[in-house]
Amino acid sequence: MKSIKKNLVYQFLYQFLILVIPFVISPYLTRVLGKENLGIYSYVNSIAFYFVMLAMLGISNYGTRSISMVKDNELELRKTFWNLFFLHCISSAIALGAYLVLCFTVLNTSVGYIHVLYVLSALFDITWLFYGLEDFKSIVLKNTLIKVLELVLIFTLVKTANDLPIYTAIMCGSYLLGTMVIIPSAIKRIKFVKPDWKLIGKHLKPVLILSIYTLSTGIYSVLDKTILGIFCEKAEVGIYDYGEKLIKIVNTILTTVGTVMLPRMSYLFEKKDKEKLVKFISYSFIGIGFLAFGCVFGILGVADDFILLYYGKEFMDCSFVMKCLTPIILIVSFGNIIRTQYILPSKKDKMYVISFLMSMIINAIIDFALIPFMGINGAIIGTIAAELTSVLIQFISVRKEIPVWMFLCKTIPFLFSGIIMFAALFVLNYFHALGDLHVAARLVIEFVIGLVIYLGVAAALAYTILRKDTKAILANLFKRKRLEENIEQ
Repeated sequence: MKSIKKNLVYQFLYQFLILVIPFVISPYLTRVLGKENLGIYSYVNSIAFYFVMLAMLGISNYGTRSISMVKDNELELRKTFWNLFFLHCISSAIALGAYLVLCFTVLNTSVGYIHVLYVLSALFDITWLFYGLEDFKSIVLKNTLIKVLELVLIFTLVKTANDLPIYTAIMCGSYLLGTMVIIPSAIKRIKFVKPDWKLIGKHLKPVLILSIYTLSTGIYSVLDKTILGIFCEKAEVGIYDYGEKLIKIVNTILTTVGTVMLPRMSYLFEKKDKEKLVKFISYSFIGIGFLAFGCVFGILGVADDFILLYYGKEFMDCSFVMKCLTPIILIVSFGNIIRTQYILPSKKDKMYVISFLMSMIINAIIDFALIPFMGINGAIIGTIAAELTSVLIQFISVRKEIPVWMFLCKTIPFLFSGIIMFAALFVLNYFHALGDLHVAARLVIEFVIGLVIYLGVAAALAYTILRKDTKAILANLFKRKRLEENIEQ
């Protein structure tokens, strides 16, 4: 069985690749295209995203789980993959056809038509196969050159505010190429088996159940931008999107642990090894808590200077959006652990779906009620309420099976560490101790001071309060033993 540590490294690299391009080019784009054009792109992209979600249905998580359970049986693996892929093709064809109809009737713009490439990319997105096989290396290596090419093309071809169609084509084209490059490896690795309608039907029900989750999470992840684009200026969509984008980067990195652990936890459930499974979850809460609280209070401490340097004065309102959305980091990070390491492996699909369906409903109600009158503030309230709703439902549902509240209590030392770090940065800024320095120098000093304080306090509290757990986690990180071996000792 492949090493979790190696898979974590590969998955972190993969998430870094798909996030680093927006992170690197954002300062360039905000100054070249401006918030109006970026708002138009974000608005159209949010609409196209609905159709990508329709194409994917619930295949991503279901496919990962299904592949992981049959990966030791060659024939079952081939049957599972090709029947799921055929089902995937059907849903992708329906989504693409529906989006084309929308383009010809409503989104009759060049940016809308170019997004056909983005919707088409969902057809070739079979990363769930490689996740299920715990082969993260293939995805990372094949996408590296594409992401570098994307970066080069943007800096080379996007020069003025009139180049929005070019930017759209580069982004959507990279989505498509990034999914297509892994198809040959899949075909070579998993020999073709003729799809069986009975087996497809067997997969259809759980996929449709999980599709409710996929569609509901997809809807509430972009609904705020869609409604902002309808009721407010497109510039507000750009401000909100670019403020939220930085929070999403943090979330994507932190939820990498859940993506890597899903196939392993599914395997442990299949083996009925609950003791080891619970310890995995406990260690995940501690590790993610350490990272999440550091990110939250770090962002609160340096957001103003970061946005000024990174996006420029025109986008200073992004700082307010970032600060208000920091609770999302904690909510999403802890919720993802329970979802990917317990709820999905234990096949509690209905509860999983209900929680996200409720969050979508809450989000839709708040967005439609508040955004027309409160603009960005209404979108922020809706997003936080939606995320919190789903996580609370999930936590309450599993509280009798795993000690989720005890896991949360183990992260309290990092809460205190974050508060102390933020207090130090607040005092530093309140008294303008670094006011005469250039914003870049000021940001570096703030970052170093905050990092040293947080790491120092967190380390002291972890070794005092969570000594046994901390030693087990560090042993896995810095020794050649696998985590399973550390747990068994």
